[in-house]
Amino acid sequence: MKLKIVMKLNVDLPQLDEVLSELGEIKQILKEIQMTGQEALAAIQAVGTQLTKAKDEIIKKISDLEAALSNANLSPEAEAALADLKNQAQALDDVVPDATSEPPPEGLRGTR
Repeated sequence: MKLKIVMKLNVDLPQLDEVLSELGEIKQILKEIQMTGQEALAAIQAVGTQLTKAKDEIIKKISDLEAALSNANLSPEAEAALADLKNQAQALDDVVPDATSEPPPEGLRGTR
């Protein structure tokens, strides 16, 4: 003789609904964080592009000035002013080190 038993179990788990709701909210927050990160990256890249353009323009202006003054008899003060201008441009360029194969300083490494 075979006996077949069928049971239906209906359990109300309100905690599961709460967990699913919280997971939905967490998913939305993670999407917002991702967008914020992408927006920040785009802004950083735009500033980098702008700074590179400014650097190139400054170097060009200094080069043009040097060419224009190459045949002039400059006073020691004018020569010192030109040298100071070049030093200031170099100091501005040195604010962000040129790319190298060396890893970034400890505090600037990514967290991935």
